[in-house]
Amino acid sequence: MHTRVTQAFKTSFVLTLMVFSSQTIAFDPHEALKQSKESNDGTVVVGRTQWMRCSLGQQWDGNTCTGDASRHNWEDANALPGLMNAQGGFASYTDWRLPTIDELASIRQCSAGSTTETVTLPSGQRTFRKCTEDSARPAIDSRDFPNDDGSIVWSSTPDTSDSSLAWIVNIGVGYTDSFFRSYEQRVRLVRTLQ
Repeated sequence: MHTRVTQAFKTSFVLTLMVFSSQTIAFDPHEALKQSKESNDGTVVVGRTQWMRCSLGQQWDGNTCTGDASRHNWEDANALPGLMNAQGGFASYTDWRLPTIDELASIRQCSAGSTTETVTLPSGQRTFRKCTEDSARPAIDSRDFPNDDGSIVWSSTPDTSDSSLAWIVNIGVGYTDSFFRSYEQRVRLVRTLQ
């Protein structure tokens, strides 16, 4: 697949990166595996992964995420981490990437449990987990990921049964599903702890 990112897109991305902090996070890997651990540099450790607390386009002000998240099609969402890493990264790390569907689903939080549902897509039927109706919205821990607008977030995982689809998590209602790659959705980046 050929990745095409326009010059205007690169310019706006560089401007967005200027607002990110470049402080370093310190963590105890044994403690990180037990629970999430937040820092003041705009990242949070959840299990074996470190996440940007804000979606791309938002800014970390030391307390919460401000501004509006930017939206990108799946192809551009996959290109963004490489651009950001090449320009210095975030929080002193240059190995950020788009999360897999399993990683992204792992930060979904169904406060009252989840159910299994089946939907029919152009590529056929899919089974996915969805938070129950009495679960809190958005379906994410707002202490770790503040000011999340509860919309769809891209994963790096393609839908192998249909090349026009890729996997997402809808944070608003807490379900995983596949979605059209041409649509513009939010991006939240992650890195693997060493």
